[in-house]
Amino acid sequence: MIRSIWRYAQNFTRLLVHQEGRKLLRQTEHRVLAPELAGKALVHWLLRAQEAQADGGFSTWYIDRGWTSSYPETTGYIVPALLEAGKWLEMQAQTQESARKALDWLLEIQFAEGGWPGGYVAQKRPAVVFNTAQVIRGMLAGWEHFQEERYLASAVKAGTWLVDIQDAQGFWSQSVYLNRVRVYDTYVAAPLAALYLATDNEVFAGAARKQCSWVIREKQQANAWFADADNTIQHNNRPILHTIAYTIDGLIETGVLLKHAPFVEAGKRAADVLLKKLLEDGRLHGRYDASWRGTEAFITTGGAQMSIAWQRLWAHTGEQQYREAASMMNSWLRELQVQESTWPCQGALFGSAPLWGRYEAFGCPNWASKYFLEALTMEALQTNQNH
Repeated sequence: MIRSIWRYAQNFTRLLVHQEGRKLLRQTEHRVLAPELAGKALVHWLLRAQEAQADGGFSTWYIDRGWTSSYPETTGYIVPALLEAGKWLEMQAQTQESARKALDWLLEIQFAEGGWPGGYVAQKRPAVVFNTAQVIRGMLAGWEHFQEERYLASAVKAGTWLVDIQDAQGFWSQSVYLNRVRVYDTYVAAPLAALYLATDNEVFAGAARKQCSWVIREKQQANAWFADADNTIQHNNRPILHTIAYTIDGLIETGVLLKHAPFVEAGKRAADVLLKKLLEDGRLHGRYDASWRGTEAFITTGGAQMSIAWQRLWAHTGEQQYREAASMMNSWLRELQVQESTWPCQGALFGSAPLWGRYEAFGCPNWASKYFLEALTMEALQTNQNH
């Protein structure tokens, strides 16, 4: 507690002393970029986050700590976001080079059993289920984009490890964060479903089905809320929007990939609750308890993830309410995007709004910008398709 208070005091001092800091505290007082310009600013920031380290992975930046070491998990799912955005923004030369650097680094650090380390690489953690699955996303995107079998082979190796250590009921209890079983591993199921489509190996589809079925059967409440959805122990009764969104989007994406309507419907039920809250209140909170009562500052990552989930539902159902909610969220995030700063946060999103909120306080997590870039790309591409 004392350490936390000291850190907040130090950061507010930095913000108040420096002109750039004072600008960030008045973050609503800046121009809001059009979607394409916002997307390009996000790409440039992500490239800067990669250049901060020599290994090819992506870093995160904090006001008081500077750049972190590279993060294997988020590097994995940044790759497909960059490759898709490169097509939309006509930045393919930059995004393809970045993706190759990232993928080659991830190949180098893959463990012999198939997994990738949890946390930042400097923390030297063992393989973690969730993190490994997100790198599979990158490897599959690399295989599809560059047509190189080594990326698919790496994904298969990782997927086989995930299947081998999955519990018979469908969840993962080995090699998981904090040694806790959590429902947001639906976001592990989705890349396994994609791996099934790439290889035609039913084992991967079966693992994905088991995980999502267990979540719906054992953990989703009558009001669509999910038990055991937080990434902490002490706040599991009111999980963060970030991990709630992982759970929702994982169900929807897996259901769409495997053409299994019950998974889509389970994700849709929870997505509809948050859609109603956004449209009625004009905002979302950072945490939600079992009665869907919101608390704490808005988490930008979770907002962008919900935009993605709503857009999946828009594409799947054609219902315009999902397009409206996603557009509303993307507009809000563009208002929060940092512009015209000489600090390394220019073009990025802070983890919370306001930036001193408890989630990733005073920092620009690379995954927030990744999900926002993906949300903007999806909106642009789906709008063009409908025209």
